[in-house]
Amino acid sequence: MKQNSPDKLSELNQRQKKTVRHLLGLAIAILVLAITAVGQSVPSFAPPVNYPAPGASAAAAGDFDGDGHVDIVTANGAPGSHGVSILLTNSDGSLQAARNFVTGSDPTAVVVGDFNGDGHLDVAAADKTTNTISVLLGNGDGTLQPATTIALSGSPISIFASDLNIDGKSDLVLVQQTGLTFQDAILLSNGDGTFSQSTFAGPIGVVVADFNSDGKPDLCVYGLGGGPGAEIKFGNGDGTFTDAPAPFTLGLPFEANLAVAGDFNGDGNMDLYGEFVSGAATRAGFVFSTYTALGNGDGTFNVISTGVTSSGVGGENLLVGDFNRDGKLDVAGVFPGPAARSLSRTPIVNTIRIIYGQGDGTFSIGAGNVRFAFPAGDSTAMFTGAPLVSGDFDGNGAPDFAWASGSGVNVVRNANGNPPLLSHLSVNSTFVVGGEKTVSATATIGDPAPAGGAVIALSSSDPAAAFFPSGSTVTIPEGSTSATFDIGTAAEAAVDPVSIAASWNGVNQSASFNVIPPFSLSSVKLFSSSLFGMFGGLNATSATVTLSGPAGDGTVVTLASSNPALVAVPASVSIAPGTTSATFTVHVLTNVQLNTPVTISGSYQATTASDILTVLAATDTVRITKAEYVVSKGQWTIEATDSDLTNTRIDVLTPGGQDLGVLVSQGGGKFKGQGIFAGPFTSVVLQSFKGGTAAGAVSQK
Repeated sequence: MKQNSPDKLSELNQRQKKTVRHLLGLAIAILVLAITAVGQSVPSFAPPVNYPAPGASAAAAGDFDGDGHVDIVTANGAPGSHGVSILLTNSDGSLQAARNFVTGSDPTAVVVGDFNGDGHLDVAAADKTTNTISVLLGNGDGTLQPATTIALSGSPISIFASDLNIDGKSDLVLVQQTGLTFQDAILLSNGDGTFSQSTFAGPIGVVVADFNSDGKPDLCVYGLGGGPGAEIKFGNGDGTFTDAPAPFTLGLPFEANLAVAGDFNGDGNMDLYGEFVSGAATRAGFVFSTYTALGNGDGTFNVISTGVTSSGVGGENLLVGDFNRDGKLDVAGVFPGPAARSLSRTPIVNTIRIIYGQGDGTFSIGAGNVRFAFPAGDSTAMFTGAPLVSGDFDGNGAPDFAWASGSGVNVVRNANGNPPLLSHLSVNSTFVVGGEKTVSATATIGDPAPAGGAVIALSSSDPAAAFFPSGSTVTIPEGSTSATFDIGTAAEAAVDPVSIAASWNGVNQSASFNVIPPFSLSSVKLFSSSLFGMFGGLNATSATVTLSGPAGDGTVVTLASSNPALVAVPASVSIAPGTTSATFTVHVLTNVQLNTPVTISGSYQATTASDILTVLAATDTVRITKAEYVVSKGQWTIEATDSDLTNTRIDVLTPGGQDLGVLVSQGGGKFKGQGIFAGPFTSVVLQSFKGGTAAGAVSQK
């Protein structure tokens, strides 16, 4: 898909397809919405592929060489990078090596537009540390002319490209910061790469879109007073603006620092979606609130705020597009993003999150509030501009993602489209005994296979250990999205990790499992060889079953007790694949008069192993000296003595075995305790941890 040039704003407004976004305290980029095609559900995405670009911290997309493919430009904001890079797209969605162009500064934001009206895309890069903008005019062949530097009156923290005066040339809108003061700057293009500047007081946030449907770009400025206030400035079509009659409130009284525009309810009017977060430090804690402001077509809105929630994207910038091709606008973002990820106390994996528009101004975030998310790749930058962009980079009709990660561009291709991409490879095993089991694997593509089917190439990292009995390809039939194939295994003397790779249409997917040697049950070992018998099953120990080698998938050892009325064990214990042992609990259920040996055994296949637990008879004598129950309070008081002065605890139980509490040693073999029990409580059983028991009546008070 060829991305629309961002300069023809009046035309884009008529089609309601213009989307511009703002990133808190950092930068802005423009996204022209992706192709809307036949309705799709939730798309899948290929693994991210990184393409080097020196210090890439912000990105924008456009066709810089006129070949119909969407390319990428980055602002290289890492110190010492000094420039921008253009990465041209090949027909298969891969990127060519970065072409680097010097700007004389370290730009932190970048936008694309046709600033001189020659039909070629140009680049404007903002540097908030030097208070400048560098304009690089495009030659239409993927190269840029030397940069022209424009001095500003403040630090540019946000930048947009838009044809404000409807003359066919892109202009610029900036938010500038000086200390704690903000200004909005309008730079009207003179048609030669230079601009005429004007400024007016404004807040930190700006969105550019046609909010009153008159074909002229307007501004929504938000974050008034550092809070949720916003107002519309109606474009006059000549680069000037008229204030709306009154401001409005977007949501909760937090800093309004993320907002995007789009027709989210399909009524032809431009709406707003945004998230309130209180800086990157708060984003690292993942606290934010969402709102939707549905436009009435006259610059007024009906605002719906969710309150404090986790139902949004929660990243560092927002992006609008029809990412599942159902004709309804969605919102995406990188979460948590480079800044919040750097501030988080725990390691976090960057993901691209999507909330899918329902066409009525609401969004679906998935079952159980689990967002639709997929790997985005690592990041090295601390603070970036607007890192995430979208475009159909491989030309298959499905929007892809690319984002500036600090050291380059991570491209994440949409597996849906025509032709689709290979989206997943799975195996049904993790550890298998070589020569004894065949592994089943499934290759999946994002959309139904085209005519002739999808012939997936297969390979094994160790063909001697894992091989393909039916050949090194598997065909997903026309109209299907997956195919299953077998992987044979050979006997091994040691654990052999194997990786299986599948490749089709420029995308590789992999899955792994381990081929292991045969194993058997080696032993069953009790942690304690003897335990006192106790009423109520109060005494227990653990036991471990051990194998001769790593367990295969589904390894279950059957357990047994030679006296299950006295000693209970589970029916079986599972051993996790790849491990050699598992632990289970052995319970002594009651008292014994004589020491009683019980055999605890485990069996796997034809092998049985066992150990012996001796259940000990009591070595002490317990006597009840006081047992009272205050019925009105439901409170019991019990005192007792124990002949074994080393004992430290006596449990209090009902005759049915319910444990009510403990008696604490008072010294000299005396014990006392109180507790609450709903009752009735007319008789009691005391159980010493040396085996002794006593039973008696409880007097009622």
